[in-house]
Amino acid sequence: MDRESSHESQYRALLDEAKRLNDAGRYEEALQAAEKAYDLFRDSFPKNYSALMQKKRGLAGLGRGAEAETVGRLIKELVMKDQMLRATAEARDKNIVTDRKKDLP
Repeated sequence: MDRESSHESQYRALLDEAKRLNDAGRYEEALQAAEKAYDLFRDSFPKNYSALMQKKRGLAGLGRGAEAETVGRLIKELVMKDQMLRATAEARDKNIVTDRKKDLP
């Protein structure tokens, strides 16, 4: 298994684990699994983005516009996933702060 597919399988396994823990009411553990998944995605994002942009430019340069467009959609999906994960992390951080404020006397 190459490194990229290994990262992808680890990422998916962590997300599945986070969902399972969340469904079981084990929220703190679910949060930790989701954070690990986000860290893994974030660490590989620049490399994936750069490689896809190179591929898109190469295909467009060869006159293979339809394939370049498909790669462009993959890039857009990757960027959207990154933005969604960042927004989720920010919302989670705000909720944790709000929850802790509620606990204060």
